[in-house]
Amino acid sequence: MPEKMTNRDTKKQPDDEEAGREIGPTVRRLRLEQDLSLSQLEASCGVSKGHLSLIENGHTQPSIETLRKITDVLGIGLAELLGEDADAPIAERELPRGLAEFVAQAESKGMRIARTDIEMLRDIKYRGKQPKRAEDWAHLYELIRRDAPNWSKG
Repeated sequence: MPEKMTNRDTKKQPDDEEAGREIGPTVRRLRLEQDLSLSQLEASCGVSKGHLSLIENGHTQPSIETLRKITDVLGIGLAELLGEDADAPIAERELPRGLAEFVAQAESKGMRIARTDIEMLRDIKYRGKQPKRAEDWAHLYELIRRDAPNWSKG
């Protein structure tokens, strides 16, 4: 059953006005860009259509937990949703060479990788090592994108 508004979610307060206006339209824009209806988003993230509508129209401030459910389905990071410089490019010198190549290749193909995802990839090490080749970074990214929605299910 979809999640209804909880006590963690709050009705918009006057000082929340600006934040509510930013989050709601951003959620709606991203949902529509992905050709998702409210019903489809509800089914994917477990937040009721009514609650999603309140969020999109800026009538409520969702909890972090609710925002995480929504951003997981929309494939963006919380920072990106909140407008915290998520679109600012990461300097290539801040990335391992293979990761920088993977990001450049993906962008040249029109694939948008969220800044938070790039930062997460940059910090991954397996047995103290990071992938070297762009292909290895791409494979790792696909594995994470495929399996991450199941992590919260245990």
